[in-house]
Amino acid sequence: DIDIYVIMIEGAYLYDAKANSLQPIAKGDHRAAVAGSQDFVKSAPVSLVLVSDLSRFGNIADHTKLMAAVDAGIVCQNINIFCAATGLATVPRATMDQAALKRILKLTDSQLPIMNNPVGYPRE
Repeated sequence: DIDIYVIMIEGAYLYDAKANSLQPIAKGDHRAAVAGSQDFVKSAPVSLVLVSDLSRFGNIADHTKLMAAVDAGIVCQNINIFCAATGLATVPRATMDQAALKRILKLTDSQLPIMNNPVGYPRE
């Protein structure tokens, strides 16, 4: 149920795992929408936004958002492990301008931005 959107200075993209490619969604620098009130995120070269499509769960009613959060946490942990293994810096975050991201990423009502990981190089 998790889609990964890649936000860079050049634009916003949807990661297509099957094709291992980025599908353009919006041009321009939208990193401020990911940053929310934390300015350091604006300087990250890449931010990965984890979006759950709640419609993919079917009819599990009360557990939908809980399952979305669990799935986003699993993906987030994989991002953290990859970054640690390759010498990149990241931090899992839930803070973001969800309304702006829904508009920028052209999300439907059933798609919910849950977490994000700004990714960059460690400070020296």
